[in-house]
Amino acid sequence: MFSGTRGFIRKSLVFSSIPVKSAGKVTIDPPTHHCILDVHIAEVKDKKFLLLEDFSQQKPADTAAVCDLIKNPNDNQQYVIKF
Repeated sequence: MFSGTRGFIRKSLVFSSIPVKSAGKVTIDPPTHHCILDVHIAEVKDKKFLLLEDFSQQKPADTAAVCDLIKNPNDNQQYVIKF
């Protein structure tokens, strides 16, 4: 399934977890190779962040709608998601 340098990098990314202190746990979504991470909604009040909501381990749903590197491992297109 994986071959050469490109395959090695892809395999390494999929099975890696990158701990980031300020952002929390960050992992790679296997089908898209985009980050799965915690999302925080906050507002600034008196020069401080006021945390409103937390969303744990959010997958890249927008990219997943158009990109699946498991089904299409040779896909190298840059997808631009428009809102």
